[in-house]
Amino acid sequence: IEHALSKVPGIKQSAVIAKERNTDTGTNKYLIGYYVLDKNSVEARVSYVKSIYQERLLEDNLHFSILNKNLSAITFSKSVLEFLYEEIFQSNTYLSNTTIKDGNVIFDVGANIGISSIFFAKQTDNLSIYSFEPIDRLYEVLNMNLFIHSEEATFKTFNCGLGAENKNNVPFAFFRNNTVISTQYPDLEEDSHLLSTFLDNTNGSSNNEQLVNFIIESQEEVLCQIRTISSIIQQEKIERIDLLKIDVEKAELDVLHGIKEQDWDKIHQIIVEVHDKNNRLERMISLLSGKGYEVNVQVEKNLQNTDLYVLYAIRKSTNNIPKSKKNELIFYNNPISELLERYKEDKTKPSFISNDILSDQLKEVIPEYMIPAAL
Repeated sequence: IEHALSKVPGIKQSAVIAKERNTDTGTNKYLIGYYVLDKNSVEARVSYVKSIYQERLLEDNLHFSILNKNLSAITFSKSVLEFLYEEIFQSNTYLSNTTIKDGNVIFDVGANIGISSIFFAKQTDNLSIYSFEPIDRLYEVLNMNLFIHSEEATFKTFNCGLGAENKNNVPFAFFRNNTVISTQYPDLEEDSHLLSTFLDNTNGSSNNEQLVNFIIESQEEVLCQIRTISSIIQQEKIERIDLLKIDVEKAELDVLHGIKEQDWDKIHQIIVEVHDKNNRLERMISLLSGKGYEVNVQVEKNLQNTDLYVLYAIRKSTNNIPKSKKNELIFYNNPISELLERYKEDKTKPSFISNDILSDQLKEVIPEYMIPAAL
């Protein structure tokens, strides 16, 4: 039993003790398991997040889900997390026409709860990942998840969207029941049709209409900040962006319009999810081709019969792009770095794995009757 307990991810030391309890009917024997978590483990960081964000987790009914050995995260909905895992990890969309190398700089625009940033971090070492999310409630979860996975890359988060100009108090639609469709440009008829088509492509369930209504009815308006890419480049003294990923639900052309002429040469690769309304796809192809990129467009299997496309743009000549190097400003005014410092200094909060999760993991390797009564 101790061996099985020691094999649970994150556990550094373990012991199991047999005890007895005298009752009116006799003596009951039972087991108690003890363990110490490795403070650098994902599991220890999850425990810390649960302790310091307890009220926030309860307020939005957030929970920690372990999908598999590749992904565990705080999420609003396990079904949405499963969708993101399939779209990002399993389909490998982000790497089918691009490359990520040791030491690269990545901009994740429309980071949501951080799954794409985590995916990028797992590809190679020494990455600097700048993650942008304008909606406060998503941004908080983004910070939780990137802190949990902060051993895998250097993350820096920004509580803003990126667009054509710097603006405050910009209305966004936040969809609590499917956060991935949250947008600056809501159109209920268009959004409902897209959801319905996607569901038809993936599950063909007779309950799709009810599910679409469940998602659409969860919409609420929130106010957000918008910055331009060039203002971030200037503020953070960015010399090179090896990969610019954009998934911003109908605001993708706005993001590109926020790049000043002198900054285009700094950007090597671009991936964009494009909503092809008002000839947007053709306009983006024309813009990027004119800036010296080789452009490729694909349609994902689950997005057939929708107006959604994935656009890849790779700069033809990289002679003018400086080599990637660690920018010390990434540690300045960085929510993830600040949380890490607090975590390292905090000696008061013990680290533990929830009994449900721990029991489930032990059931995979030992019979249920052998699992200690208390852990």
